[in-house]
Amino acid sequence: MSYNKYDLIEITRETERIPKRGTLLDVCLDSSDIEPSVICSFLTLDEAQKELSKYKSKVEYVRGFHVGYYYTTAYAIECYEADEDGEYINGSDYWEAEEDWSLWEKEEELEM
Repeated sequence: MSYNKYDLIEITRETERIPKRGTLLDVCLDSSDIEPSVICSFLTLDEAQKELSKYKSKVEYVRGFHVGYYYTTAYAIECYEADEDGEYINGSDYWEAEEDWSLWEKEEELEM
């Protein structure tokens, strides 16, 4: 017997350049070597959406010793069909968290 499972996930990615407009989730999922972290799981979409509303996807600039990079963090609900043990069977639909593009907007102003 299978059921829909709703995982609240966090995905992070480091890039040398600020991500282009689009969704931050797409930026983070654009790399095949990135595995999302499951924050918590739910049996209903309503419960998962309530928890997701507490998170905001964002881009931060981190300055290292010799070079800086952009650290993108995206939060989303991933819905998929799971078996009775809660293991993935198939499908993946996403509901994305609100996004904070304030850093992107600051960078855009500097380029003008």
